[in-house]
Amino acid sequence: MSQDLRTPEKRAVGKIGSAGARILRYQRSIVVLLAFVGILSSILLYIALRRSELAMISTDFETAARERISVLRDHIKQDIQTLDYLAGFYGSSQKVERSEFREFTRQFLQKNSDIYSLQWLPLVRDQERAAYEALARKDGLADFQINEERGREHRVRAPRRQEYFPVHFIEPYEGNEERLGFDLASNPAILETLKWSRDNNRLAATGPCVSTCETSDDHNVLIFRPVYDRLAPTDSPEGCRDNLKGFVLAELR
Repeated sequence: MSQDLRTPEKRAVGKIGSAGARILRYQRSIVVLLAFVGILSSILLYIALRRSELAMISTDFETAARERISVLRDHIKQDIQTLDYLAGFYGSSQKVERSEFREFTRQFLQKNSDIYSLQWLPLVRDQERAAYEALARKDGLADFQINEERGREHRVRAPRRQEYFPVHFIEPYEGNEERLGFDLASNPAILETLKWSRDNNRLAATGPCVSTCETSDDHNVLIFRPVYDRLAPTDSPEGCRDNLKGFVLAELR
């Protein structure tokens, strides 16, 4: 067995050096541990703050969405009330002149910026067509006829069918003159909506679609309210069909 031939002083120095190395390794371990704890704490703090931030964003988004829905609901309610007033105006009148329609709708168009146009669509049966077109021309609408689109920007006289729903009045008039006489019954999807509204005496709407004249690129929502002869029975689909006068229409942006 070998003997430690170092002097007592050298052995003491060796022990001190060994102890110092252990202390140094311990200190390094403490530093590494503290750094790890610091990094972990930073990560956990970031996650906590991020969750809090996301929660605040989610809350703000939900609040904004509720406010937007509330505003939209109020606008739709106003638009429906406008149609109700216009339907009541027609239901209580024997005849509405063009100037009366313009004056009555002016207040609603000024107040509701989301309404693109207000229209009156009379029911015109095929046997009444010639007399109806002649009366419209006598009323100042030169060359008036019930028409439909045949391709982009090409208007033709509507072929014969049992019923027509032409645009008779439209406000604002300026910029919409070419839409007079356009038959909404020429659009199968719109015609189905009109029939459902008529048979059920209910307000009806289309989804976003091109405006009532297909040459327009505006995709709007059309809301219809049927108008019947005053005091006529409308408690059955047959009664509704027999007593329909036409539809008031709100075209929404």
